[in-house]
Amino acid sequence: LRNFFSFPHNEKKLACAWCRRKGKVASLIRGLERLLVTAGGRIAAGRISASGLLTFYSLFKVTGFTTGVLMTTLPKIYSGNEQLPAGKNLIGTHSGTFHCDEVLACALLRYLPEFSECSIVRTRDPEILNECRIVVDVGGVYEASTTRFDHHQRDFDETINRNKRTKLSSAGLIYKHFGKKIIPILIADSTTISEQEALYDRIYDSFIEHIDGIDNGIEAFDGTKNYDVTTTLSSRVARLNPQWNERDIDSNERFLSALKLCESEFTAAVHHAASSWLPARTIVLSALQAGDNGSNLDQRILLLPTYAPWQSHIFPLEKICNRHIIFVIYEDSSDGSWRVQAVPVAEGSFTSRLPLPETWRGLRDQQLAHVAQVPSAIFVHASGFIGGAKSKLDAIKLATTALAMRDNKYKGKSTREV
Repeated sequence: LRNFFSFPHNEKKLACAWCRRKGKVASLIRGLERLLVTAGGRIAAGRISASGLLTFYSLFKVTGFTTGVLMTTLPKIYSGNEQLPAGKNLIGTHSGTFHCDEVLACALLRYLPEFSECSIVRTRDPEILNECRIVVDVGGVYEASTTRFDHHQRDFDETINRNKRTKLSSAGLIYKHFGKKIIPILIADSTTISEQEALYDRIYDSFIEHIDGIDNGIEAFDGTKNYDVTTTLSSRVARLNPQWNERDIDSNERFLSALKLCESEFTAAVHHAASSWLPARTIVLSALQAGDNGSNLDQRILLLPTYAPWQSHIFPLEKICNRHIIFVIYEDSSDGSWRVQAVPVAEGSFTSRLPLPETWRGLRDQQLAHVAQVPSAIFVHASGFIGGAKSKLDAIKLATTALAMRDNKYKGKSTREV
């Protein structure tokens, strides 16, 4: 195990598979736990990389292991009527039906060295809660200085920052106070402070906020709901509770299953954000800052040097760069052609700021080339949100022509009319 993190990928996989075949799983886990007890310090010292830990975690899953690698040991879950361990080495939360917010709050705390070895007690007994090192989602007190993090008080109105309206649950509270310490534990050491800040904001927006909203009964949108979404993390955690017609079920075992689920999902979300979302952000920011590079390209067009998922980045970054992007142009790596994609009015929206012209929509190849007067035009989608051409110059021409048609349409009209 001491040399494991320097093994080539295939040797790591073989080592895990060998341990499983030889019945050495328990020994492997015990040895791993000993190594990871001080994982935070070892990462900081550069002796073990966070990406190495995540690789090991993924190999555990590939070879049949299910134990989360970043939790040094699975915690003991106590109820209030049991003999509790001596000392204040406890995370306290409420008994009864569990919800995603307090389960995730407990999982988040266990990434941190100061709480990683804590057991969890599920109770509403004030005397027991007073003996806990930290309490989440119960107790009627929000006071960070005394590590009490409940959100059920009548006057509670805390949000992650002044720009957000979603009231925090216990998960959001723990993330607000400890998230900036957790993120560096889970990601590669090469990230800058500003990149860690960006990841902190991204993980709240894309992972934590909907859990806060669901727990507080805040709808994701106004208006008529067209369909139900029943596969959120909150829904899946809720289904782990004992059902009304189940008998002799250990709810603490179910809570532990929910804890492992939340830890796994949060780790994967951070890993994805650091390995995919963050590099894409760098590409989009560089392209926005580059402007037209002396090419006289319309500043409402963003030309990416290489394809990267851009929708989650365009809205905050264009404000920083004082630009308003209508079309994004990038190369399709599958065939070397170029795409012109309309920027939506908001991330995830199907409505574009400016769709490609209606007269082009649904046309392909020679017919489109004739109508648009763009020789290598390939297609324009029926909704106008995307089109393509064989060459970069013709992709740019599709975008500039669409902008010119729009400008001519509104020429002489006020901004309000446009």
